[in-house]
Amino acid sequence: MNDLTRIKYFNDIFEIFSSKEDGHFTFWADYNEGNVYWSHDMMEYYGFPEQLIAEDGALDFYKSRIHPDDLPAYEQQVDDM
Repeated sequence: MNDLTRIKYFNDIFEIFSSKEDGHFTFWADYNEGNVYWSHDMMEYYGFPEQLIAEDGALDFYKSRIHPDDLPAYEQQVDDM
């Protein structure tokens, strides 16, 4: 599946399963391929540069949006997942 097809596929799934109305955003991490995909709403809200991004780049970008005081709790939650 190419990147555009994958984005369309996940976009369709997110239309069904995600809702920003309750303050939650849905994302998909494909650890086999090393990619993370987030909904268009999440991309706009957080200012992410793309909907599909390499796992390492996604983590670095997302962490840059978290207040330094909150990073330890965030990193613990990621480890727990």
